[in-house]
Amino acid sequence: MYKMALLPLVLLMGGCAGHDTAMVATPGLTLAAVLPPQGAINYLAERIVNDLVLHNTGLGQDQPLLVTTPVMVDDLMQTNALALQLQQGFVGALQQREFSLVDQNVAQMLSVTPQGDFILSRDWQKLPQDLQVEHLLVTTLSAAVNGMVINSRIVELGTGRVLSSSQSFVSQAELPDYLQPAERVVSRQGLLYLNAAAAQGMVTVTGEVQ
Repeated sequence: MYKMALLPLVLLMGGCAGHDTAMVATPGLTLAAVLPPQGAINYLAERIVNDLVLHNTGLGQDQPLLVTTPVMVDDLMQTNALALQLQQGFVGALQQREFSLVDQNVAQMLSVTPQGDFILSRDWQKLPQDLQVEHLLVTTLSAAVNGMVINSRIVELGTGRVLSSSQSFVSQAELPDYLQPAERVVSRQGLLYLNAAAAQGMVTVTGEVQ
């Protein structure tokens, strides 16, 4: 059993960078358009988890699994509101499939304050130093002209072996509360770019600067 330190987790994300250009439509996802925003994300997470279960080649339900935060394929340290909500959806969908999940955000001590009692944290100093886990779910997002490409993998810590994978695509129309079409003029890395027409550039996650 590997002891996994929290900080080096990000190094494993590099394994997601390959083959992230494929677009595979997620069947039936248009049904999620009638759901509230969080419901649509959870519906997407369930379909991706179903795909991962279908293609699973070695992960047992009794083997601890940790769900990492999805990141952008062109910047493995960048995440967004869509990715954070998708991570929570993965946790729920996998637990309902009776997989053995490890929550890396549970602090070692309860924090009692006038505002409330808190146990979840993203401060690594408050979290357990070692987690008994050998398998991770890692996901990358790649913006496209009219949607987002999502690639998920269950990988084995230490060897990098891929035990399952899923490739999917979600359109902007299916997640309008999270994805917005590009404007005619967009800003990237301090430079202005003019698209031939509105919505011809890459979609952005709501709240991001274009």
